[in-house]
Amino acid sequence: MLAGPAMILQVVLIAMVGKYSFPYGWGWTESLLFGGILSATDPVAVIALMKELGLLGDLRVLIEAESLLNDGTAIVVFELCLMVLLEPSSVAEYVGTGFQLVFGAPALGIGLFLASWYWLQRTDDPIQDTMVTVCTAYLCYFLSEAAGCKVSGVLSVLTLGILMAGFGITAINTEHAQHMLHAVWTIIVWVCDTVVFILAGAIIVQDGFLENRGLFKSSDWGYLFALYISLILIRLFVVMLCSPFFRYSSYGMQERVCSMEKFVKYLVILSWGGLRGAVGLVLALIVSVNTHLAHVVGERDPHYCPRVLLHTGGIVVLTTLINAASLEKLIMWFGLAEPTDTEEQLKNSAKRFLIRKHSAIMVEFQNRQNYPDLSSVDWKAVQQIVGADTILHHLDPSHDENHGGETDNKKLELFGVCVLQSQSPISISWVSLQ
Repeated sequence: MLAGPAMILQVVLIAMVGKYSFPYGWGWTESLLFGGILSATDPVAVIALMKELGLLGDLRVLIEAESLLNDGTAIVVFELCLMVLLEPSSVAEYVGTGFQLVFGAPALGIGLFLASWYWLQRTDDPIQDTMVTVCTAYLCYFLSEAAGCKVSGVLSVLTLGILMAGFGITAINTEHAQHMLHAVWTIIVWVCDTVVFILAGAIIVQDGFLENRGLFKSSDWGYLFALYISLILIRLFVVMLCSPFFRYSSYGMQERVCSMEKFVKYLVILSWGGLRGAVGLVLALIVSVNTHLAHVVGERDPHYCPRVLLHTGGIVVLTTLINAASLEKLIMWFGLAEPTDTEEQLKNSAKRFLIRKHSAIMVEFQNRQNYPDLSSVDWKAVQQIVGADTILHHLDPSHDENHGGETDNKKLELFGVCVLQSQSPISISWVSLQ
């Protein structure tokens, strides 16, 4: 929903802000192009924060899915607006091109996925597996954009990626190959993001502040902050408009598993977490270097291309410095970092199981017939370091007030060593020597 009709509505609302609030004289097509650029979300920092905190798994899935799909929608809108500006034609041709971009891309992605899946099933070499995935992704984009297929390269690669993550992983037979794939693709993503941000920053400084010193005036800073506030309000409006759909069908947000208070907090976080990032910057960079586009729109705004890049870069910086930096405090303030009753019961049940397992292991290790090497171990010292009292303290902090003793996180780690490596008497011997 957020990546479909809601996305189109967001593009139109941002275009209205660009057309009626900015004094640049933009037309509807230029404004829609600008709206398509700023509608692409890139919540990398939000996802990383949620993973680090280990919280809001259901909401994280929704944010990731929206980011994947609405990037494709934003790029299709961007390409259509760019075609209208650069290659004027009939409405029928625009509609046909739109259908070709949207429906031709998945077909190409599916075809290349089947070919790569067939290849991956017949090799166990980790290097070959990695090269197949990397080359297939590049070939998919190349065929879409540069080889005459005239379909959306982003949508075709997105289709390929979804299928590879869902079904292609079954064709990779070794754990070493899976680890290599993860490492290589992580490096590729990091390098691409870094290059995009460095390149965008360099071009913004050169075009906006060195070559055209009077381009970005003091009043433009006010328009930039007004645009940022408008984007927050538009995002909140669109999310609230989709809230009945979320309440009915979204995982973890249905009425039977999520209270209304928690649901509203989820919506606020979903609105606040709509950051802008690499995708918007890439589209803005495409606009900034397009001399033909600058000539076409030059009659209305001679500096349209650098303005788009400057405003997009400013929004990326503001959403990163404000939204991403304050999201953790917002989650804590809402109390969403606190475990639910069910999670607390599961946690306590797991701790009680570990304590019972620990007691059984301790009794077994004290059997001198089975473990003669441990006959000289000071079991009282072991009990003081990783005994039941230590574990009960982490289960109930008030336990030490009645039983005495001090504990710390290191002792809990040592307890984990004793439990998880229960077949290794060496660990008990090591503990007893500390």
